[in-house]
Parts: sequence; C-alpha cells; structure tokens
Amino acid sequence: MRGMRRSARHAAAALALAGLAAGGCVDAERPGRAVYVLIDTSASYRPALARAVAGAKRIVARARPGDVLAVALITEGSFTDEAVLHEGRLAGRPSEIARLKRRLGARLDALVLAARPAPHTDISGALLQAADTLARLDTRERWLVIFSDLDEDLGRGLRRPRLPDLTGVRVIAAGVRKLRSDNRDPERYYARLARWRERLLAAGASGWHVTGAAEAAAIIARGAQGAPSRRPPNP
Repeated sequence: MRGMRRSARHAAAALALAGLAAGGCVDAERPGRAVYVLIDTSASYRPALARAVAGAKRIVARARPGDVLAVALITEGSFTDEAVLHEGRLAGRPSEIARLKRRLGARLDALVLAARPAPHTDISGALLQAADTLARLDTRERWLVIFSDLDEDLGRGLRRPRLPDLTGVRVIAAGVRKLRSDNRDPERYYARLARWRERLLAAGASGWHVTGAAEAAAIIARGAQGAPSRRPPNP
C-alpha cells in the first residue's frame, strides 16, 4: 500500500510538471520561478539539520501560487525518486495551497526527529535528480538551493563522473556547515566552497551565492535581478 501511495504521488507530480513543460501556462501566464531544495541528511551535517529545515520552511512559506516547488534529500544514494519529498506546482485555491504548505512543513519538521543519518553524502546524485526536473520546466527563473556542508563522500560502487547541465539555474549554497577539520585548517572550508562554485558554474549555472540557512528565501524572493550572478566563494 505504501508503494502504491508513493507511485501515485510521483505520478501526480509528473503530470503537474509535464503540464508545465508542455503548456508553460499558469493562469494564462508563464510561471515565475521553480525552486528545487536539497537537504543534506548525512551524519556530518546532522548538527545543522534543524537550521536547514527552518530555512527550507521559509522558502516553502514564501512560494507563490504558480511556482514550481520541489524538496529532496541528499542521502548515500540521491539519484532516486525515493529521495523526493515533494515535487509539483502550487495551484488551487489559497486555502488549498496553505494546506499543502503546512503538510510539507510538517514533513520537513519530521526530518529533524526521525531522519536516519546517511552514511555517505551523494551530492552529485542529488544534483542529477534536481537537474532532471528543472530541465523540463519553462519558467522565468530556476533556483537550486543546497543545504549541506558540501563534503561529498560517495559510497562504494557509485559513479558520478560529471555534473548535469545546469544552464540557467541559479545556485544557492545555504547554511554550509564548517566541519571539525575546517576548524583546524580554514583553507579546507574555503577550498571546498571554491571547488563546488567552479564545478557548478562550469556546468552552466548562471549564478552562485553562499548564504546562511535563513537568508536563502529572501534571495529567491528578490529574484534574479536582486542576486549577484557570480559572487566570490567566501560566504
């Protein structure tokens, strides 16, 4: 039964996204933005998970009718539909949208209490999963928000030879946690940020911004014109 419900949820999300890609219309207008949120569930990011969830809930709360919103987890193997908590367009009456936001907020809160820390961190797989969705959307703005320490640790047998095409996607690294090793050598932290910035921009991302977990929602709300396109790697 659980598998049937999960399949139905993904089928409904796929239909909503297909409708956007084919028609590109929401209330006779092209939808304003798509926001894909990734949340790191690894053991190394666990101390920052509550702040990340609070930041993600801010993004959900500020999403507007017609926006496409997706939330997925960074796990030991992230290129899977099983890692997706929500994916679809905010549509319907205001009361229906409010209920959807409350349900998604409750699912995010449950992560803090119940999420099993992932033994590995497959950031590249999560990016592939996100890019697969974002590539199908015809929106004026596309955002990818990564709540993570950006310390990728692939498990045995996973192959991630390249990043996906992220042309036109603006990336926000939010709430990047400093690791214990960063305290001993801060250059490791800045090198990690610089390495991901270089990889993502090389993959076609149109912007890179490093910010606190609570500030990501405000950056998206200001829109592409309000966010710097190629900010230096230091937060």
